[in-house]
Amino acid sequence: MSPSRHFSIVGSEVASSTGFLDVHRLEIQAPDGSRHARSVVRHRGAVAVVPVDPSASRALLVRQYRAS
Repeated sequence: MSPSRHFSIVGSEVASSTGFLDVHRLEIQAPDGSRHARSVVRHRGAVAVVPVDPSASRALLVRQYRAS
């Protein structure tokens, strides 16, 4: 049986909470079965920036693995 190809959250607790954001301490299980601790800031709004290279007519993106 092959391991899952996704990261998953196996534990979570609120480490800190304010009026506009929360910091969560997560335990993440990687596709290889190893576990890692991560801190995640959660807030009501977000901003995204997509850099565009007009000379090549392309957007520049980075793969970023997220727990689901």
